[in-house]
Amino acid sequence: MKRVMFFVFIIQSLCLGSCEKKIPSACNVENPIENIQWLKEEVEQAGTTYYHLQVYSFYFENRELLLINKEGYYWCIKDCCGNLICHQGDFEGDCSDEIIRATSDKTLIYEYNTSIYDPKK
Repeated sequence: MKRVMFFVFIIQSLCLGSCEKKIPSACNVENPIENIQWLKEEVEQAGTTYYHLQVYSFYFENRELLLINKEGYYWCIKDCCGNLICHQGDFEGDCSDEIIRATSDKTLIYEYNTSIYDPKK
């Protein structure tokens, strides 16, 4: 009986813990999409222009940076103040190989994804 109760307790704990939606943090800010003004503007622009947007956080040389991926063919890296570090596009870019390798260990903090164009919005 103790084993059954323990098993039930574990299942309940897992269910309750996984139901909470964690608000991501980046740049030492809780909910950076709302609380970092330049990043909030990037997200709002994605909503009005109907392009896909992903925002990732990663570290390079002990510094947190944000990778902003627009439409999958253009992305840029900015610091927490919104200063452009580098960018990559279809055929051009100025990001070093080192910083590109650092992006392999990135964390998604926001995604806006739409494939439906609705001019009434």
